[in-house]
Amino acid sequence: VLTQSTGCPAPIDHERDTMTDDSRTLVSSLHLSSLLDHCETNHAVHPHIAEFWNTVSASAFIFVGVLALARHGRGGSSETRYKALAIFCILSGVTGVWAHATLHGLALKLDHIMLTLTFTLFLWLIDGDDYLLIFWQIHALFSTYATAAFHWFYPIHMNIVAVAIFCMLWRKMQMYPDAPNSERVLNLAVVVSLAASTLLASDHLACGHSLALPQMHAVGQVLVALVLHYAYVLHLYLRQVQLGQPCEIAFRLQFWPYVRKLTKAHNA
Repeated sequence: VLTQSTGCPAPIDHERDTMTDDSRTLVSSLHLSSLLDHCETNHAVHPHIAEFWNTVSASAFIFVGVLALARHGRGGSSETRYKALAIFCILSGVTGVWAHATLHGLALKLDHIMLTLTFTLFLWLIDGDDYLLIFWQIHALFSTYATAAFHWFYPIHMNIVAVAIFCMLWRKMQMYPDAPNSERVLNLAVVVSLAASTLLASDHLACGHSLALPQMHAVGQVLVALVLHYAYVLHLYLRQVQLGQPCEIAFRLQFWPYVRKLTKAHNA
């Protein structure tokens, strides 16, 4: 760069250049955070938690995962696949809590990636064949890159995966038409997922409108965790029927299903 008066090279301001380089990552992270921010007012409840209710509701995934992990081996199956699904669900809750508490751009992307890995693993395990995990790895690698690179990819991909999960579960149910309560669980999962999708979409589309509610995303997250529980129970039950294990789907409070082993006395 030349000076206007003498035409000589202008001195380089190393301090200014260093500050610009150091702040580039911070500026990119703040820009990413603004793109993925939600309707809830930041730091309104607690000065150190950006989105308080979204942070609290993200822990619903931890609750569902811990409950599934606690019942591992007691609800009809001790297969590693269900332990892995429970752990992935817990990790999704942990990244969700971190993302909403800090609104850091990288944490938000990691939360999306973790949920993507959880849902895609769930999808590829429905048929019960371990060799399909190879295809899950390919799917997971592509979707992780696309989720990290493109903001629009995550919601579109997740909705497609959710529809594919319901279709695959319904297809597997047709193989066992006498399975009691399985259709009820699938219907609950579909209805609750529609409500969750509406709330999560409205959080972005209606934000700033008088009809927008600051807790839409928080309620939507709780419903997604509930849908994940419904699908997990149906997934586990159909797998046990496939393996010839005597079990049934029971309910607590008419809306919380779980898989219960049947004893010999019960069968008699």
